Amino acid sequence: MKKAIISILVLLPLVLVVIIAITGRIYGSVEYVDVSEVYFVDEDGKRIDSMSIYVDQTETLNYVVGPSLATNKNVTFRSENADICSVNGQGVITGNSVGQTDIVISSINNIEARLTINVRSSGSTNITLSHTSLNGYLGCNAIITALAQPSTETQYITWQSSDTNIVSVNGQGRSATLSFNGIGQTTIYATSRDGLSASCTVTVTDSGVRFVEDTITVPIGSIDLINFLVNYQREQIYFEKTGGSGTIEGSILTCNGVGVARVRFYIIADNSNETLNYDEAIFRFV
Repeated sequence: MKKAIISILVLLPLVLVVIIAITGRIYGSVEYVDVSEVYFVDEDGKRIDSMSIYVDQTETLNYVVGPSLATNKNVTFRSENADICSVNGQGVITGNSVGQTDIVISSINNIEARLTINVRSSGSTNITLSHTSLNGYLGCNAIITALAQPSTETQYITWQSSDTNIVSVNGQGRSATLSFNGIGQTTIYATSRDGLSASCTVTVTDSGVRFVEDTITVPIGSIDLINFLVNYQREQIYFEKTGGSGTIEGSILTCNGVGVARVRFYIIADNSNETLNYDEAIFRFV
């Protein structure tokens, strides 16, 4: 019995050496496998290089890391322009504004793939203008407004005139100022960022009331603004002071010292409280 125990004690270290050697050989035969490719796929597993989403929409990106036996398949994501489309660490993208940018996926050994994201407007379903037709007086101006549906799209409306020699337009979003430059007829267009448009036909004539000059010098005191209009035929007119010195009441502008007043008048449309044409002049009190 004693001999048997001694024999076991002698052989035990040899057995341990053999086990360690075999284990080391087994683990040594398992090689580290690098990632050789990464790419994006759609829901059906087909390789893609672009996709489209809408503003405020979120989507989770699908991707493949190969080969399947790669040792470390961890990846990171980044956006080339997060203002257009952002991405988090899990590959969830969010459309932030209309435009195009790339989302890049990278493996731990810097193998990359790109996915082009087109972010679109959720879209306007309708644009309503304050006027579909409008009469303008040569030398005057008017304000036209628009409302898109959904209303959040109104801010992106752009304005265009088909003939700026007759009517020029200046504005962005809800309202625009029309300037009546020549006699004739033209069309004003309000267009959403996804291409939907509405139009207003504008006819300009030379019979309208307006200030005699853009800048008018008058003596200190009170003046009746009606006296400084041309083509005035008792239209309903509303005067307002938009800047400078003095006070205004009705059509009477008063300034008791040297100063400058900027005055605008509006022509009120018949049978309504709507103001259409307007003109503006600077009065210098000396």
